Amino acid sequence: MNASLPMPSFTSRLLHQMRVELQRDRGPVLMWLLLLAIYAWEHTDIERSGFRGYVPGMLPTAAGLFLLWRMVRADHPGSSDCAALTRPLGRGALWMAKMLTLMLLGVLPWFAAHAVEWMGFGLGAVSWFGVALKILLPACAGAFAFAWVACLPMKRGVWLLLLPILLVLLVMELPNWSDLSSISLASAYGDLEKLFMPNDLNRCRAVVAAALAVLVFGFGWWRATLGKCSAGLVAGLLLLSGLVALFWPWNWRQLDAAIYPKDAAKLHFGAAPAVEHQSLWPQLHLSGLAADEVASVVAFAPIRSGEEKWPHTKSYSDFVYPSENGGAVRHWRWMRVDHAMKLSHFFPPQSMWVGAVDDSRKTLSQLIARENKRSPVPPRSRWRLRLAVHRLRKCHEWPLKELLQHPTQAAAAPGWIFVIGKHRAGQSSLSLDASLHRRVPLTVPNSDHVALRVQTMVPLENLFFTLHTPSISQVVCLREEEAFGQEHNTLWRAERRNRPVNLHIPRPVIHQTLTGLTTEDWIHESTAALWWADERGTLDLEVTAEQMDQLLAGTNPSPKP
Repeated sequence: MNASLPMPSFTSRLLHQMRVELQRDRGPVLMWLLLLAIYAWEHTDIERSGFRGYVPGMLPTAAGLFLLWRMVRADHPGSSDCAALTRPLGRGALWMAKMLTLMLLGVLPWFAAHAVEWMGFGLGAVSWFGVALKILLPACAGAFAFAWVACLPMKRGVWLLLLPILLVLLVMELPNWSDLSSISLASAYGDLEKLFMPNDLNRCRAVVAAALAVLVFGFGWWRATLGKCSAGLVAGLLLLSGLVALFWPWNWRQLDAAIYPKDAAKLHFGAAPAVEHQSLWPQLHLSGLAADEVASVVAFAPIRSGEEKWPHTKSYSDFVYPSENGGAVRHWRWMRVDHAMKLSHFFPPQSMWVGAVDDSRKTLSQLIARENKRSPVPPRSRWRLRLAVHRLRKCHEWPLKELLQHPTQAAAAPGWIFVIGKHRAGQSSLSLDASLHRRVPLTVPNSDHVALRVQTMVPLENLFFTLHTPSISQVVCLREEEAFGQEHNTLWRAERRNRPVNLHIPRPVIHQTLTGLTTEDWIHESTAALWWADERGTLDLEVTAEQMDQLLAGTNPSPKP
């Protein structure tokens, strides 16, 4: 009696085909993994930029496409030589096996090699999800498009081959373009030009377009593997996906700045109050903040009737100043003396402070003169004071001896890394080569550290570096240099490299002369710390005309009846 052999399970057929793929292409797979390993090694250290370049940027991409072409063409339905469809494998199992092989041996190693350069920046779960989107969406869209074309019969694949290669390169390199506005057709087409501007809404639209492209090309690859017509369907779905992305309305990246509780803060005019407070100006004080919080002036300007926008670009701010063309320019240092005074609360009260001193704010007379120069302030005008509250946080602490032994780096905040390299010992100072680097994905909502916008701009990052020596009751307070670093922004990534924070620590020469303190003892006893300002929120406070008059006169305002 003849008994038919049982049909192997779907899982058995799937694993069998994956073993076939690995055995047939083990040589190209090893070459591909080796190229990715070299690429990852070149991008391991953010400071080792001079060692990059052994592997050209397009070489791993070309090797991956070559491997993908071999894998798909080996069993594609249009081939009359492979006889794959005569085996009891099933077209569904064949496609799924190639898909899993592509993901395990292609996409995941690609992600691991490109994710190395994001390590050490203190990114959270949401930011890492954004990194995954930034790396995987272009890779999957390009790979699926290439696999779909490779599945087509050669009579069509010959003339279609050049087009998908260009399409793949365009899709995979699009997020790396620094300024999409350069490909706009003409300035006369203003609305069309806005579609290519690298703003947050267009970044969201690009994410939607890439995600839809992954689905469409994956569906086309599956249809072509089954031997069904797919070209017209893929073209129609791509057109529909493009329209969906073009009119996508949701900008999920833009976050509103947090609102600081107004009930907790209170303004005091005239003499300083007896409670814990911060002096914004000699006659204007703020109380109600926490012990580690300090306020900065976002804007202080009159409320003019008839002006829709407040504040004006020429109004006073700690963060920006007006430019000659009517716009605003970011201050390289928005921290003021207030921040250093608040920082002193973390150290013994009798400590002697040495180091850099931040600027004070413009006087109220200068501020009002600027407003009158722009446009005379109407009498009896109300004023509005917008403040940004930050919390001073100690990011990291090291013994000074440790910093001098080997290079050190620490995540100052999500997306920022502080690197300390070599040191140089002089007769009067000890210099540390330090720099600040920023790298954040632009595919997910902004982190809480960059929610604040001043004149539509994100303020530059500021920090403090302190060195405390308890034996001589001395605190050295240093800051970053007046430099902005190197901007390397792309569509889906914001990056600033090598913002110099070179630290010149003065030696305690007087103590060494009078007390016999040695350099070795000073280094052994000193402790360094990095301080960062975390955003807590903004608040608006109203100043009446009577309060402004009495503020300028230097007297306390009389209570309202």
